[in-house]
Amino acid sequence: MELHDYLAVLLRRKWIIAYAFAAVFLTNIALAFLQPQSYQAVSRVMIEQTGLEVMLLSEPAAVPKWVSLETRAAIIRSYPFALRIQKILSEERKIFLTTAEIQASISCRFQQGSEIIEIAAVNQNRDLASALSAGATDAFIQYNKETTSQEAVNARTFIEGRLDLVRKQMAGAQMDLQRFLQKENIRNLDSELDSLHAKMLEYDNERKSLQNKIAANELRIRGLTGGSAGEPLEERRFHDPVLSRLRDKLITLETSLNTLLVKYTPRHPRVLALQSQIQGIRRQMQGHSSEIADFQDPTILAKIQELRSDIAVGKERMAHIPADTLAVKKRIAELASKRQIYGDLQRRLSSADKTYHTLIEKVEDARIRESMTVGDAKVIEKAQSAIPLQKAGRNLLGLSAALGLLLGLGTAVLLEYVDNTIKTSDEVKRYLSLPVLGMIPHLEKESPIVSESALKSSLNEAYQAICFAIEHGTLELGARTLFVTSCKQGEGKTTIVCNMAISMARTGEKVILIDGDLRRPRVHHVFRVENDLGLSNILRGELEAERALSKLTSEGTLPRGLELSEEDVDRALKATQIEGLSVLTSGPVPPNPIELLKSGNLRSLIEILKKKANIILVDTPPAEMVVDAMVMASVLDASVLILESGRITRKEADDLKQMFLTTESSILGVVINSASVER
Repeated sequence: MELHDYLAVLLRRKWIIAYAFAAVFLTNIALAFLQPQSYQAVSRVMIEQTGLEVMLLSEPAAVPKWVSLETRAAIIRSYPFALRIQKILSEERKIFLTTAEIQASISCRFQQGSEIIEIAAVNQNRDLASALSAGATDAFIQYNKETTSQEAVNARTFIEGRLDLVRKQMAGAQMDLQRFLQKENIRNLDSELDSLHAKMLEYDNERKSLQNKIAANELRIRGLTGGSAGEPLEERRFHDPVLSRLRDKLITLETSLNTLLVKYTPRHPRVLALQSQIQGIRRQMQGHSSEIADFQDPTILAKIQELRSDIAVGKERMAHIPADTLAVKKRIAELASKRQIYGDLQRRLSSADKTYHTLIEKVEDARIRESMTVGDAKVIEKAQSAIPLQKAGRNLLGLSAALGLLLGLGTAVLLEYVDNTIKTSDEVKRYLSLPVLGMIPHLEKESPIVSESALKSSLNEAYQAICFAIEHGTLELGARTLFVTSCKQGEGKTTIVCNMAISMARTGEKVILIDGDLRRPRVHHVFRVENDLGLSNILRGELEAERALSKLTSEGTLPRGLELSEEDVDRALKATQIEGLSVLTSGPVPPNPIELLKSGNLRSLIEILKKKANIILVDTPPAEMVVDAMVMASVLDASVLILESGRITRKEADDLKQMFLTTESSILGVVINSASVER
């Protein structure tokens, strides 16, 4: 729907909008001015957030630090709290109310970000409202004190129980630490670990020094054995193949020995076996060297022997360094593990001691709090006198007006949405794709027959427009015979076709109106003519038979063929008060209308009538009830559909259209009856 469609809907259903608006607005006014006056009294209480903070422990479930304002408000509105208020009112103020009345009157509110609770009481009695608010405040303060005192008792009991447990834990931690020190014989773990780390560094420096010294001695030996043409003894020994093999084997065995000393001690069997093999190889090398010795300078030989002795001593010391280093590493790992255990025991004892002293302080605080009778709630203002409340609805008049208007608009749109009937020419064009020949206004006082109304009336104007549209359509189609039908009974079909005939005759056309409704004929009532002879007589062939019988009587012979003649039709036609308009009534209602309409006399009748008039209009029964209109459609040139505004649904109208599209007859257009003048 476009915007103008919505505006049209609102205009059509303006009374629904007005009724909805009036109903909501007047209801609100009635509620605002007819309800009794109520009074409200308000007391204010401030909640201090530090009330129980001194008793808090690492166990938050033991003593709640802060009870939220939402929780306190729920307590004030609860049934047990209503019992407290009832008791205070009955004992102190001699006011007797039920708990249901108290709960219905008491309300509680608070502002986010503040610690103030407002306890309000609403009642139609001003004094009773004040008493209820004050009584609820006294009950809340009393409840708060009792709760605080009980919480202090519970806190002290809980803390004392925890104190005994922590005391036992502290004694156990201290005993475990003493047993550990006695068992491990530990005096100072840190100093011993420092000395062991220094020892590791000393071994590493010694290993590097020995490596450098051995390398330097080997360089000196090579310097002493090199030189002249006569090759020195050491050089010959160096190139001797036997000594070379023994030397290589010795190097391999010494490498294996160094590897074993990293894993094992010098007393390990595998280490001792390798050392024995190394000594045997050295003895072989010395024996072979003595065999090839010929001459050498005694001084150089002594120096070389000294250097070799230093190298042997250095290598032997280096062989023991890995074992010593490994022993130190094991001791360091052992002391580190013990140090961790020692630290855990110390931390356990320190934690237990700290918790113990903290609990002692909390016990003292709890005992002090237990002896106090002040809660964390403080009265800021107690209700003295109640003030009248503005009646509900007075400040909502504007809102109720908007709500009523919105309800009316929504109802109008909803009714339009669920209403699937055809009411306007736009809907005919949109859903049926058929032209609208005209719209007949809804009349309440004016006569529905144009011959009885003024020439300048809206009814006459409407039918003149329809006749002009029909004339234009018939010229395009070349149609001279039209039948008028509707979807349902009572849509004004007969009245419309009669008025169409009258309006056409007034323009100078020769018009014949046939009452083709052989079930409920009404045309003769409109024009006030007799219905003793009409369409049913012609279709049964009664006029031809009478003519033949009259000829037989007068001439003594029968005509050769009994065919419908103009003379027979003239007998059935009836003149009306409208010049140029003749009427063929239905005649007596037959028992079998369909068989009569299917007879060949209908076509003969139409052909004869075409010679006597410019246009022929036929009134048929509603198409939804019987198939008479379908039979007429096979004989006549075109049809005009009558739809009563707001009565026929879109589906029903479309079914009627599809029904006539199956015949050879064309649909000239649609006439909307009982249309709203505003539309």
